[in-house]
Amino acid sequence: MRRAACRAHSWAIGCAKNKVAALAEVGDAAAAAALGRETSDRSARVLGDAHILTISLRAGPALDLSVLGADHPHSRNILERHRPYRDFEPEPQPS
Repeated sequence: MRRAACRAHSWAIGCAKNKVAALAEVGDAAAAAALGRETSDRSARVLGDAHILTISLRAGPALDLSVLGADHPHSRNILERHRPYRDFEPEPQPS
């Protein structure tokens, strides 16, 4: 991906977001947190504060299951692997 698109491309930011999740999944919380912070900052600089990738990167830490609980709608979405948004581009807006 780095050869095909620069680190500032939305797809590269989306891939970094996925790597954050993969690091957390294998138990490397420190690396996941560090990459998540760096990627969130990069996304805000490049894509803006209102872009879905920036919002989801900032919201990720807030979705800690131990805080929300397993019955919270956001927790259920995570546990059931529902993805309520598209990863790489904002949703089309009605004309």
